[in-house]
Amino acid sequence: MSFEVVEYLLQLDQNSVKDNVFILGNHDKEFLDILTYDFERLRDWRHIEEMHWEWYVNGGQPTYASYVKEDDQAIIRHRELFFKKLKYYHVENNNLYVHAGYDFNTDIKSNFESNPIELLWDRHLYKLSINDHSDGGEDLKFGSYDKIYIGHTPTVLYGDVTPRKRANVINVDQGCKIDGTLSAWVDESDTFFQYRHKS
Repeated sequence: MSFEVVEYLLQLDQNSVKDNVFILGNHDKEFLDILTYDFERLRDWRHIEEMHWEWYVNGGQPTYASYVKEDDQAIIRHRELFFKKLKYYHVENNNLYVHAGYDFNTDIKSNFESNPIELLWDRHLYKLSINDHSDGGEDLKFGSYDKIYIGHTPTVLYGDVTPRKRANVINVDQGCKIDGTLSAWVDESDTFFQYRHKS
């Protein structure tokens, strides 16, 4: 996520009459850790690349490049007003919103308390939904939620270029990092729209 995107989201939130919720992802968590524990060496790109190489080479470099152009106060403002306020999960109207997945054999609160990292990295929920269930099936559910919204695992890797409801799981990651496709799902109507960046 770039500095400009975060700035846009902060402005959107400030001007919105709604209570907006932003979900923490694995890349966000890694960058938050850098901004929290490695801020004094933020502008040393060799250090960042070496110490946080997995994040850096897997999409972090553009985020990093967009932030080091800004002054410290602007970066700290984003850390405090955005990154530190991201939520590991959100439950509303019996829908669960989580970045990657969770152990649906337990409740989300217990899962978060015992293993919060799982909510940022889990892929088994999505894999089970595509392996065990086709579309539809009101009786097919993982856990007790009506719908579980996730991302993290690009569906294009499994042949889906659009989001689909599989059992009660809706994955809205269609591979933005891969081909620039960004999806949004409308909960009330179970419809979606997409933006595809053309490079």
